[in-house]
Amino acid sequence: MLTYMIKTTEQLILMAILLGSTFAYRRYAYDDRGKKYCQFGVIVGVVSAGLMTYFKIYTSKVDTGLWNLRIYAISIAALISFIVFTILKKRTKKAGEIAAAVSMATLAAMLILYYLPPVLEIPHTVLLTEKTILTTNFLLKMSGVLFGVTLILAEGVSVYKGSAAAGKSIALAYFLAVALVNSAKYAALAFSVMLAKRIIKSNHTMFVFSKYASNYSDWFIYIALLFFLVIQIGLILKSYRANEPYNNPAEKRKITAKWRKRRKWAVITIICSVI
Repeated sequence: MLTYMIKTTEQLILMAILLGSTFAYRRYAYDDRGKKYCQFGVIVGVVSAGLMTYFKIYTSKVDTGLWNLRIYAISIAALISFIVFTILKKRTKKAGEIAAAVSMATLAAMLILYYLPPVLEIPHTVLLTEKTILTTNFLLKMSGVLFGVTLILAEGVSVYKGSAAAGKSIALAYFLAVALVNSAKYAALAFSVMLAKRIIKSNHTMFVFSKYASNYSDWFIYIALLFFLVIQIGLILKSYRANEPYNNPAEKRKITAKWRKRRKWAVITIICSVI
């Protein structure tokens, strides 16, 4: 059970962190139309992940390496597009905002399409060695998956709440930091696929780079969590030193409540990240 909980957590944690920070920034940056784009991206990602899982299990039409290479390329392109249009949003106005929202939605869809199918495949993989879903081993392993998914949901919600409570600038900074870490992971894995498929000519430098990226892939998770821990600890310290101007006691209470809320979610997100 513990093994499957760990597998599920490791597989989905970056997806949960990035989706949480995506929706936190989306809350400040876009109007209702832009927000719907991001929601649509999540729906497309879930449906696509389900279809991908089906075709991988019941057909031989899916070359996982090549499909992953496409996902890496689209994700990195979407992140670059998001950064460009976010920077140019003031100049391009509404068109730039829509383009940035579509880029973020595309990134969300690709995240789900890449990270979710291996977890959806677990019941089928377990049933290859079990005769029925009613065996103790199957139920224990699925309980591990369920615990892992529960922890991931808690982390995703806490990242969303923590980033949203921190404000627009912090939410954007954290989203970009983790998205860049994830893109670095994608780039390393893309090199591995291209070397294996002989799309590019092998050399010692690329081989060593892809080998270390594969062997130490968990470090991308730790770096993403470290970024968030640093930001949340900084917010907790800042909350005790905040000295915003106010004109009456009601405004003072409002400011105090705001920083208390930020501190509360910072503590919750730190706890979830450590777990």
